[in-house]
Amino acid sequence: YDPCSKFLFEIMKNYQDVFTEEDLTFPSIKPNCRLDYIWVKKGLKVEKLNLQVNFNPSDHLPLGVEISF
Repeated sequence: YDPCSKFLFEIMKNYQDVFTEEDLTFPSIKPNCRLDYIWVKKGLKVEKLNLQVNFNPSDHLPLGVEISF
């Protein structure tokens, strides 16, 4: 049991995960799992950007979001 996990869950209840479990990010060549996340405060309008890129900058796909305030 990690005592920090209760603290983390308390903080994160005010945030939303931008991407879904279907948004796979690793490895970049043929993604088969999700390792990367972007969390934003609940209530903000988020437009998800495409994860597909024409180059492989690393072993993960880059993530990007546009947030409306």
